[in-house]
Amino acid sequence: MGNDEEEPFAVISGPCIQLCDPNINTARNACTELVSILSAARHLCTSGFEHVLAPAVFQLAERPPQWGLLEEVCRLVQLLLAQAEPRDLPGKKALNVFPLLCERACGLLETVFSGGRRGSDSVEIVTVQLLQILQILLRKWYVQASGRSELSRMQVGFVAHLAVRLLSEDGVSREQQLLSLELLQAVTEVERSIDNLASFYPGVCTALARVLLRHGSHAKAGSKVIIASCGCFSAWLQAVLSNERNLHLLDTESDSTALELAFSSGSVAQGLARIFSMHTRTGKTSTESPPFKNRAAQHAGLPDLKRDKTWLDETSKRTSQVFLAVLRGSCSTDTLWLEKSVVRQAFLDLSISAIRGCSKTLTSDAVEACFELVFASLSETEETEAKTSRLFLQESLESEQAWLVQSR
Repeated sequence: MGNDEEEPFAVISGPCIQLCDPNINTARNACTELVSILSAARHLCTSGFEHVLAPAVFQLAERPPQWGLLEEVCRLVQLLLAQAEPRDLPGKKALNVFPLLCERACGLLETVFSGGRRGSDSVEIVTVQLLQILQILLRKWYVQASGRSELSRMQVGFVAHLAVRLLSEDGVSREQQLLSLELLQAVTEVERSIDNLASFYPGVCTALARVLLRHGSHAKAGSKVIIASCGCFSAWLQAVLSNERNLHLLDTESDSTALELAFSSGSVAQGLARIFSMHTRTGKTSTESPPFKNRAAQHAGLPDLKRDKTWLDETSKRTSQVFLAVLRGSCSTDTLWLEKSVVRQAFLDLSISAIRGCSKTLTSDAVEACFELVFASLSETEETEAKTSRLFLQESLESEQAWLVQSR
């Protein structure tokens, strides 16, 4: 039995020691060997987890970074994190994986920004790998991080900050942009605290707005980036500004009279008009001030935030300005007609998501802009978009009718 316990270390001990060798070629060869061993015997990713992780973390912390070596180290870390099962690690070893590796990965990304090495092939490859590592950490290891401690939540904020920074910089590859968007969406899926998400939201919203409005041309941003940005924006809207999550901050006025009027005549046109009116908030319109002025850059840590009615009104106003700039500006229905069908579908999905989930938190003119796109899509030649709009409007009519029947 003792031999069985020693077997994992016996297989990987040599290359693990060599991975710490000051000779870069020796360390790189050892890393390549470890990748080969773990790929052939995946169970060693769990049983030999600590033995492999220690020298890998050592290399991630080395300064100045040896980018060529780090390519292999990041490959090794990705394999280790993807294949190991947190619940199978002994004791409480899994608790420290997220904070430890998140610190190393974020530190290296900060070095990329500050070191002026952008454009180097090795640096670009490592940047992509670090974003992939952070995504695995968030989706698989964050839940293990000491009950999502204050330190870990602060690190999630810094991850969001770095992703926003990548989206805001010129010359960033589309692959890195897409990975940054996936990373931001992952944050909304794993972070349960709306207060924490709300702290990061201004920078995220501003960065997404810049992507959607960049140069006034989606061809320059790339359709995949635009589609991913719409999906990411929708995820953050539902996580921070949804009606459900802000019920305690909303005015609770009865809609029974409006509902009765909506269906009393039996007219579909009047019914649709009433659906629109019930999804808007009277007297709330946006102003001309830019979205989240002077708040694009998010800081590490958890800034003080009081989610009260003042916060909701300001956040609603700023977010609504983004919708108006996007849907009535460079992405007006006339302009969208010239875009690819998948791009139009992405904006349609975003608009429907905003109406469904945030109709009471966004301003009436923003919801109106969303409805304009939905109604315009009814006449689309592409069946997918027209069908999406028809289904949404039909579901809205049916749900409101069902509510009216129950209320009686």
